[in-house]
Amino acid sequence: MDESSELDPLSPYARTKMLMELVFKDTAEATPLRVLSLRYFNPIGADPQLRTGLQTPLPRTPWAS
Repeated sequence: MDESSELDPLSPYARTKMLMELVFKDTAEATPLRVLSLRYFNPIGADPQLRTGLQTPLPRTPWAS
């Protein structure tokens, strides 16, 4: 993923993060205020043996059947 990837938030947290980034973008375009968004990511990734991070090999969305 990079800055040109399509926005498709899959959780309420991701959706609110996306919405706030859009609010900040609009604010920066409409006012002299400048905005910097920092995005946390895990540079290590989850442990393939499931000792840390994601605890399921195939995550499912809460609404998947």
